[in-house]
Amino acid sequence: MNPTQKVIQEKIKELESDNAKTIIAAIEKLREIGDETVIPHIIQLLVKHPLEDVKNAASHFLFDLKDPKVLPTLISEIQNPDNKEFQRILVSACWESSINCSAYLPFFVDLAIISDYMVCLECLTVIENMVGPFDLQELNDAIEKVKNATDEDEEGKYDLLNSIWEVLVDIRASLDEDSYTFSEN
Repeated sequence: MNPTQKVIQEKIKELESDNAKTIIAAIEKLREIGDETVIPHIIQLLVKHPLEDVKNAASHFLFDLKDPKVLPTLISEIQNPDNKEFQRILVSACWESSINCSAYLPFFVDLAIISDYMVCLECLTVIENMVGPFDLQELNDAIEKVKNATDEDEEGKYDLLNSIWEVLVDIRASLDEDSYTFSEN
């Protein structure tokens, strides 16, 4: 085990402390190290810790993520039913962190459609911040899905879904041959 891994393991153990200051200090140190393997531990603090100061420190950690390698873990945690109450915060971490989530366009479109108003709003912001490249077929499928969902909306998300549709149509209109890829399905 290299020295960085050793520090990570020590700080993960400190996350289980009864002392909020120790936990927050461990979160800050893990934030400096920037290793994606700690994300599930940080999310568990967000979901299960009773103190708001610890939850806030965990949220800020997530909002500071900058490495695209964290996306698969973050997406997995968004999908985890145990994290449903904090799904809005987890989705907002995707745009707050300035990570390009373009590869997950279908995921965020589906999530916007099935989720409540606040999660849908966060999905809109994630989609607005996507920079590509985009798969043209996925983009067209997303446009069609959102259009259908807008037509069938019973959750009071019509305006949000319509905004997502407009963003997707604008993305498609701005594409040129160099900025999208074709799927080889």
